[in-house]
Amino acid sequence: YILTFGGNDASQLGTNYLGTIADITNDYTQNPNSFYGNYARIIEQIQAHAPKSKIVLGMWYVPNLETQEAVRLQFFNASKEIATHYNLPYIEWKNDSWMTSNEFKNNFIHGHPSVIEFPGIANAFERIFSKAVSDNISYFKDYTE
Repeated sequence: YILTFGGNDASQLGTNYLGTIADITNDYTQNPNSFYGNYARIIEQIQAHAPKSKIVLGMWYVPNLETQEAVRLQFFNASKEIATHYNLPYIEWKNDSWMTSNEFKNNFIHGHPSVIEFPGIANAFERIFSKAVSDNISYFKDYTE
């Protein structure tokens, strides 16, 4: 499973929704209705129903591109904290040169990538996902068991 934090959570709900790492409780059904609490519910539901599955968190945050950069950065950092909490690998879109290129940044329409950018996004994703796998071999090595 590849999960990514909701940019719309950041822009529509704001930091009041964010919560803290303490929102991840010993019983996910009791987690507060916050970004931390709800993300934990999703992860723990996957782990409960598909215990052999592999989960990777995706971090969509590209500095100087975001319209609400400060708010999105908090959600981005929360996602990293959640990944660390669960010992899950994560990928950061900003670590690929395509995602920070002027060609990518200058072709947005209404705050979203245009169709001409999707091949570049797909190639970027392949590179950063492959790196996440090779950087976390011990996590992925039992995927066939």
